Amino acid sequence: MPEEKYILHLASWYPTRQDAYNGDFVQRTFRALNQHGNHVLLHVTEDQDLRKGLSSYFVERSKQDEVIVYVPQYRGLLRYFHWIRGHYRGLRMIFAERGRPQLIHVHVTLYTAVIAVFLRLIFSIPFVITEHSTIYTEEHHLPHQRRLFVLARILARLASVIMPVSDHLKTSMLKEGIKGHYQVVYNFVADYFYQPLKVRKSKKVTRFLHVSSLDNPSKNISGLLSTFKRLEKEVDNWQLTIVGNENTELVKQWIQDMALDPNRIQVLGPLTHPQVAAEMRRHDVFVLFSNYETFSIVVSEAQASGLPVIATDIGPLRERLPDDHFGLLVPAQDEWSLLKALQAAATGQLTFQPKMIREHAEKSYQKKQVVQDIERIYRLVLNE
Repeated sequence: MPEEKYILHLASWYPTRQDAYNGDFVQRTFRALNQHGNHVLLHVTEDQDLRKGLSSYFVERSKQDEVIVYVPQYRGLLRYFHWIRGHYRGLRMIFAERGRPQLIHVHVTLYTAVIAVFLRLIFSIPFVITEHSTIYTEEHHLPHQRRLFVLARILARLASVIMPVSDHLKTSMLKEGIKGHYQVVYNFVADYFYQPLKVRKSKKVTRFLHVSSLDNPSKNISGLLSTFKRLEKEVDNWQLTIVGNENTELVKQWIQDMALDPNRIQVLGPLTHPQVAAEMRRHDVFVLFSNYETFSIVVSEAQASGLPVIATDIGPLRERLPDDHFGLLVPAQDEWSLLKALQAAATGQLTFQPKMIREHAEKSYQKKQVVQDIERIYRLVLNE
């Protein structure tokens, strides 16, 4: 069959029937790029419910040209064998229908860039990488992960372009010797966050909002709750909403264990993306007390919603809050500084301009602009 011009996406993270939120930002990017149908995505994942065996696999396809291959769950070398075999099955299916792609777009280097390198060596298909992973950041270094950097250096060297989602991530990768041609491309904010801004006539209660995976090692939820417990003793005109797609029951238990006022704090989730946007519109201040991040799309979504942000002073968040017109930065794990920032927001000592915050987001995180930036990189690579 004649080969069709299309771009193949290989995703290390992607929503599946087991986890609808894993890598959902990758899915939004792919679907935005695939508006005209000239993109195909392949993701291989394990399914513990599949019986074990060489012929055991399941393929799920969507109307958006997404191919998800489920393989049995194994340990050790068999795990990698079936992961590679799953990619072989998916690629054979896609190539049979559409021929070989012009270009491959890898989402997260480890480990799908291995497949992209193989396709480049065999078929001379160039590839680019979008990188999201926190493993390269100084705040998240773990001894066993450093061994992975050796593989990442080899894979990145063969990529035509590496697109980290923040300058901080780019700097972190370069520090680890992961060299290549870098172009920073931010994640975009979905259109439904750019709703008309509402002006509250009176604000007797300051409504704080936190949205994340609620993963404690990275998001420091325990430290956030501990600080709000101290805030109870200082001021009483505030409420906190915590939104997460996992770990919500654990967070509710922590709230109970800390004897936090249940009338002030509510925990919601899982919520759809439009529902998160609605929560943004009914709150006043967004709070994120993370230990490490690579981009933090929720901060961009808060800014698109006109919300000031109180966040930790770490690389990617420092990029997003260039001055105090957009919110406040506090040192990571410094509960005292976070308390003072929350007090200032709750007592009206701080004032922000939602329109200015929204305009900042529109310049940086619009879907149209991000899609154009990625497509420009595609053209540069294909014209080399």
